Amino acid sequence: MTILPIHPAENATPEALGAFLAQCREMAARDGRAKLVSISLAVDALDPLAVLESIFEPDEPHFYTERPGMESAIAGAEIAVAYTAHGPERFAQVQRFIDDTLAHTIAVGDVEAPFGGPHFFTTFTFHDEVEAGEPFAAAHVFVPRWQVARAGGVTTAVANLLVAPDADLAALTERVWRAHGKFANFEYRVERQGAWHGLPARVQESGTGILPVSVASPRGTGFQPVSSEVDTRQGAYLPHWTRDGGFYAVTFRLGDALPVHVVAAWQEERNDIVARARQQGRELSDSEQERLAHLYSERIEAFLDSGAGECHLRNPRIADLVRETLLHFAGKRYELHAWSIMPNHVHVVLRVHEGYHLNDILHSWKSFTSNRANRLLGRKGEFWQPEYYDHLIRDEADYQHAVRYALENPEKGGLREWPWVGGMTWHGHPARGRESGTGILPVSVASPHPAPGRRSAPPELHGQDAHATPESRAGSPCHFPDTGWKPVPPSGHGLEARATLRISDVGDYRAAVARGLERIAAGEFQKIVLARARDVVAAEPLHPLRVLNALRQRFPDCYAFSAANGRGQSFIGASPERLVRVSQGVLETEALAGSAPRGAGASEDAAAGGALLRSEKDRREQRLVLDSILRRLAPLGLRAEYPDTPGLRRLANVQHLHTPVRAVLPDGVRLLDALARLHPTPAVGGSPREAAVARIRELEGFPRGLYAGALGWINARGGGEFFVGLRSALVDGATARIYAGAGIVAGSEPEREYAETELKFRAVQDALTGSS
Repeated sequence: MTILPIHPAENATPEALGAFLAQCREMAARDGRAKLVSISLAVDALDPLAVLESIFEPDEPHFYTERPGMESAIAGAEIAVAYTAHGPERFAQVQRFIDDTLAHTIAVGDVEAPFGGPHFFTTFTFHDEVEAGEPFAAAHVFVPRWQVARAGGVTTAVANLLVAPDADLAALTERVWRAHGKFANFEYRVERQGAWHGLPARVQESGTGILPVSVASPRGTGFQPVSSEVDTRQGAYLPHWTRDGGFYAVTFRLGDALPVHVVAAWQEERNDIVARARQQGRELSDSEQERLAHLYSERIEAFLDSGAGECHLRNPRIADLVRETLLHFAGKRYELHAWSIMPNHVHVVLRVHEGYHLNDILHSWKSFTSNRANRLLGRKGEFWQPEYYDHLIRDEADYQHAVRYALENPEKGGLREWPWVGGMTWHGHPARGRESGTGILPVSVASPHPAPGRRSAPPELHGQDAHATPESRAGSPCHFPDTGWKPVPPSGHGLEARATLRISDVGDYRAAVARGLERIAAGEFQKIVLARARDVVAAEPLHPLRVLNALRQRFPDCYAFSAANGRGQSFIGASPERLVRVSQGVLETEALAGSAPRGAGASEDAAAGGALLRSEKDRREQRLVLDSILRRLAPLGLRAEYPDTPGLRRLANVQHLHTPVRAVLPDGVRLLDALARLHPTPAVGGSPREAAVARIRELEGFPRGLYAGALGWINARGGGEFFVGLRSALVDGATARIYAGAGIVAGSEPEREYAETELKFRAVQDALTGSS
């Protein structure tokens, strides 16, 4: 890594930044290879988790870890460079990627500060190969576009970017300068309590309990004139008029909603009108605007309302996914004034907050929902058409027309009692449904549970119908089958009101333990760690970082962590177990095994700990872990130091036997060399490792993924820290799969191991459901 003697604080102008990036581009051109540029800057105190939560995007990868008790935390998001690997050589492959990246890295600023310089956020699944469809690769490493970290009293912000020989310097300079300003004076976005999706935890009533379609916005009347200049941006097919802080009516549609000839005919006529105005150096006249609106209604809206294509948005799961996505950043990036989700297209009326751009918001909506919808439907390919229609609202009458159109479109299209429509209610909070045929929005919204006497959703709307063809569906492809069931959109629950619809275990754990004991008795292995999986389904999509915040507060001595794959899935938890840490050439690891509950009082707690220290079964299990660690580190030439007898690691809800291990790294041995030898440890796999791990998939019956995997970071100096993915959950929308395991040795009892995993489940399950 090349460190240049340039400090951003002493060259704090866009011109100086642009000159520096130009120098980096020259170096990239000279070497014929893009350069990773890393800019570090000490900033005022920040909470990395709060920063990550403030800018959280479900469709952007991120990594976060913190040990609150050690006053150490780091978060990074978006990808500057990344790499994936699999197989037995995955650790070596990741190391080669890191070495190659650093050989072409330029760093400036507070590189020597705690967490300064580029960091490689890395995850390794439990197994070295993963099954098709698993959310995380067997090995994944990335350098984030931005990271923020706190160590002691020092906060460091880092911007990382790839500068290619043909890089657009103006765009790079603007992006980095904007990030610099953001982190130098970061403003947290404080969401309303219980309002991840923009809905207040308790909607206020107003007189009759209903509000008219034209309602007050958070800043005054529904529409307010905006004085900023109008800009033009050319889209894939259409020009788009934009205005900072502007109001828009937007329509975006499914990939098969419009045949090519319909779009082509409309585009040809529209482009003729637009080109004529441009040639004359003027804006569109009122008559031309009216003609364009008429063309859109004539060519596009009429065809959309006729119900062309597969109409995937008729499926309640897909419609609800789109609804939640629209509501996700309402009140933070935009005001959501009205919306309706039709069977094959979506109408939205919104005001974009200053500093945000409509095309970025549309991209975020479409990117996130397309990935999730394709998974739910079991399909591939384009879900949305790439272009969208937008109309810049210019006055009050225009605004009222746009709102009425969005809210009344379902009924005009023959969709009565259609639930996927809503608009602004009290103080600008978006509503989640409307009363049919009244033109008014209910302040209190429908319950997520069916009303008494209402039938639950028929199987064809939650299962096989997701893959059905239009011909196989009952009735018109864009209408619900006549089953007597009408979809009811769920009401909003924030984290403080997490209604849980279902909790179910995966497989038969007691039977798995019994089969494991048979293998031990047959001499196949001495120990095997068997895990349980439990699915928790909530009434509303879960915010992974909100759940994580509850975990880090409850377990300050654990590694709070979140790893997001950029496809809407996050692996979160609070792990008690360090796998390996390297700092200034010294390696630290630990043997953690054996468990006992915490006591209600001091004497009960001490008694439980004493019993654990005297337990022959638990001491034997813990010694197997320690011996395996020592045996695996020995070929690296490490001389390990450790106490003769284990102590206790006490956590909020459980205590473990614990032995710390320390060693000086010999020359040429690096962190990933040790990690490859240690992972997975007998504490999460078994002993002998190869024999036990080979049986785990068969006995457990579900993929572990990152559960019991290795997660952590490596810096440019070769230091880093990895922990084991325990006390964890895979959060995917409204579903979370939680994991807990227990070590099985000769003398283990299935019922006791089941009880131990119940104890370990409790921490994450309570955080998910809001229990205390």
